[in-house]
Amino acid sequence: MKVKKILIVDDEPNVAKLYEDYLQEYGFDVKCVYNPNEALGVFSIFQPDLVLLDVNMPEKDGLTVLREIKKTTPNVPVYLLTAHDEHKRNFNALYAEEYILKSRDPKIIINLIEKMDNS
Repeated sequence: MKVKKILIVDDEPNVAKLYEDYLQEYGFDVKCVYNPNEALGVFSIFQPDLVLLDVNMPEKDGLTVLREIKKTTPNVPVYLLTAHDEHKRNFNALYAEEYILKSRDPKIIINLIEKMDNS
């Protein structure tokens, strides 16, 4: 699958905007959602090839959103965004394809997408 459309779900607009700007420079069609309660509606309309999903959000955490996405569309890859490295061991059983530390260079996302596109 070739990734063209990416949905970013993060309650921190400055973080989402950083990823959005970076990914748009590489030619991706990107949409941002800052409220996890709106994520599934935008997901259904936008139909992304990849979701970048923050784990820690108010109102509804990213893991709940992840389960909802995978229930309806199990083949869409989801990369979890987290500021906490200690969560890594818990993500392996959550159906997320990857996890990314927010403090890392956004280039890591491009590298992961290229790896996925070439597999």
